[in-house]
Amino acid sequence: MLVVDKTLHVCYVDLIGPPLLPGTPGAAIESFDISSSPPRALATIELSSVGTNTSGPYRRCHDITSDSNGNLYVTDIGAGLIWKVDSKKHVTVWSDDPIYKLNPTALTPFTLSGIKLHPKSFFWVLHYSSSLLLKVPIKSDGKAGKPVIIADHTILNQPNAIEFLREDKVLINDISGVYTLTTKDEWAGTKLNNVDVSGKWHPPSYSPMSLYVKETGKVYSLISDLPKFFRKTPSSDFHIYTLTTEIPHLYDGIGHSSDGWIAAVVILVLVALIAILIGVFFYLQAKKAQQHEMP
Repeated sequence: MLVVDKTLHVCYVDLIGPPLLPGTPGAAIESFDISSSPPRALATIELSSVGTNTSGPYRRCHDITSDSNGNLYVTDIGAGLIWKVDSKKHVTVWSDDPIYKLNPTALTPFTLSGIKLHPKSFFWVLHYSSSLLLKVPIKSDGKAGKPVIIADHTILNQPNAIEFLREDKVLINDISGVYTLTTKDEWAGTKLNNVDVSGKWHPPSYSPMSLYVKETGKVYSLISDLPKFFRKTPSSDFHIYTLTTEIPHLYDGIGHSSDGWIAAVVILVLVALIAILIGVFFYLQAKKAQQHEMP
């Protein structure tokens, strides 16, 4: 899901089998105008026919991000590639690297999941089955550079979504919970797992699936029930959690700063000291008045 101005872009995907209706795409982006009520359908951008399918007969659009020029970048969690959709809705394969094809199994037949643009011209990309955080550079001509592994399975456990907090910190969810990663080398990838992990929150139910960070600092996580999905058991229960108090240090860098907290503490201390001084002053005045009244 991605919101750009007043337009909502969502992934359409058929995970179970062929399209139910002739002409229905197996993977596509559906776009809606959310300024109208109800939201008005704008376009369907078909993705399935673009790129060589190396993962079976069906494509799986998973996550969407955008750049400042209005281009959309979409991960294919089935075939393991990144589509690019330009402002004229022309679809191409932007990045297709052998590392994207690693480790899909019959149990977890999934490759690329979350994607997010960094302000310094590269993408964070998650690999679900291999439990990888990848950095994909953007060359000066707009083409994709060689992916670099930033973190692996010793930190991640089948990651699904990633959100930008600040230039050196991201928020990630995987099947074990939601947490932050802070780089020690500006995401250079000079040393594998050169990141700090903090603030891990474990959901009370199975598998966080998506994240949304508001400018105010609130974080929302949608929790799925994948075991029921794969058993094809109907489920009407979907839980969304607000994560602002459960994750330590989460405010730092997303609408709130550590300097702000320090200033607040200093102000509270000063107010307390002033209150104490006022209390002492009135106590001494009362004591003095009492001494004058004594014969």
